[in-house]
Amino acid sequence: MAMFYIALVRNDVAGVLNGVGIIEKLGLKNRILDEYASVITTAPELREVNKFLNRILSLECHEQNAVFDGYAERLHIATEKAILEGTLDKGLENYRADRVVLKEVHDIRVDETTGATTKYYNLTAYDKIKPLKFEEVPTENLAFMGFYQNKNTGAVRAVFQTSSTTDEHGDVIANCRLTGQDSNEYMPKDRLTSSWNELTPETAENLWNNAIAELPEFRTSNLHLIGGTVLPVWDKLPTENVRIYRVLTTDGDMLIGRVIPEELIDSTLDKLGATREKEKIETADLIKRIKSGDTVYLDNNWRIVQKRVSNEQRIEVIGAGYLHSKLLIKKGAFTERIGYQTRYFIPAEKDTTKILDEVLKISPVSRITKSNEHIKTKPYAAKGKPSILEALERHTQKSRAEFGGTTLTRRSRESEI
Repeated sequence: MAMFYIALVRNDVAGVLNGVGIIEKLGLKNRILDEYASVITTAPELREVNKFLNRILSLECHEQNAVFDGYAERLHIATEKAILEGTLDKGLENYRADRVVLKEVHDIRVDETTGATTKYYNLTAYDKIKPLKFEEVPTENLAFMGFYQNKNTGAVRAVFQTSSTTDEHGDVIANCRLTGQDSNEYMPKDRLTSSWNELTPETAENLWNNAIAELPEFRTSNLHLIGGTVLPVWDKLPTENVRIYRVLTTDGDMLIGRVIPEELIDSTLDKLGATREKEKIETADLIKRIKSGDTVYLDNNWRIVQKRVSNEQRIEVIGAGYLHSKLLIKKGAFTERIGYQTRYFIPAEKDTTKILDEVLKISPVSRITKSNEHIKTKPYAAKGKPSILEALERHTQKSRAEFGGTTLTRRSRESEI
């Protein structure tokens, strides 16, 4: 809410020419702005959403639409970001997937008095991929910037300008949304210009269709639950991003438990005196995932990723130091001095499988992070009860239908942010 008022003051809300005037019409000027027309960060009104929504009704119809749409868009982005970071508190959630398969379950604690057990559930979720076809990309949107290809992974994306954000230093950061074949991601525009090349529509179409052809039918993800009697071991579980899911498996079992992130499950089980069976991934599949942009983490905290170095794609081992040079070279890796730093690479075209197998003898795979895993979102909304964002959008459309107002479309508004 506070960030939206700041955007109003700076006239950064599309369709609003005088943000301070809008705040004055809302009856909040003397409450949230100081004598220099700067937002008073301690003002309680900055957190009173209901008051803001009620006072919108005091505005002219076209002002209502512009202010409401600007708020709804920022709420949408903030909500997506919170979901991706795992900080959105939804209480008890139903885990949504096309199917969920229980791979293993262990009793990790039994209460001596009651016999109640604490259990670890290892599940695999399958989500059917519904790709966005090239002809369905809204290139007529005024926010459309063009098609771009990642210099490192070769991924192709349709790029759209989106709302700017303000960092902790007060600097305004221009952002963009990258729409792919099956997901969206957000990033600052300066990262786009440094890591992506613009494509012609013809080249982009070929790459786009090739990427769709390579998509699997389902996207799989691991889900780790600590269920049963959880309270006695609560102090041994991660304290951040607490999420509780209700999961219905394909066998009809209903499970409820604390979700433990992939990167924390092994350390958590270690605290609980338990272990899990790690999935064995064939080295050829591992290489394919690395080349598609995924990051492979080893138990010794090394990372194996694909990087573009000296105008060529390379598989790099990150985290190794000079003490490991002889060992890695013996395994078939090679080193190169770049920017006063020794970097370690696995040949990407010759004997890759054999050499990676040798490197994994040093330390096994701990986990794999999908490309852009922490910032991507599905572009398709789940069916069911409308979310607050959908309700806001419906309110906007209803308001326009009943009262008329601005002719500014969502596409043109997005382009002006």
